Amino acid sequence: MAHVLDRTQKTTTVSDNPIARYLHFCDRQEKNRTAWYLVTLMILSSAVMPIAVSLMTMFDWYAGFLVFSMALFLANVVMNVAGLATRITIPFFFLTILINLAAPIIGYLIA
Repeated sequence: MAHVLDRTQKTTTVSDNPIARYLHFCDRQEKNRTAWYLVTLMILSSAVMPIAVSLMTMFDWYAGFLVFSMALFLANVVMNVAGLATRITIPFFFLTILINLAAPIIGYLIA
């Protein structure tokens, strides 16, 4: 068991389980929801999606990926604007990055 000190000077116990530690991290980020919304907008729209979409132009299923990638981006924006908990929005943000970066690699491997 690891001990984490909050800003309120309370000691909370977090297990050594990586999933529990990650969920604790998400809970601590609840006060930074607006920052996570801005990070999502900036990183997905200016870095991840342009790279993924430009790499996907080499493959036949480019248009389908473009629609899917835009749907993931829109889902991220809607979830953040709706004020869902960071336990939902942060993992979905990382899943969106993973899908956008894995799709061109998978496309290259099967082409």
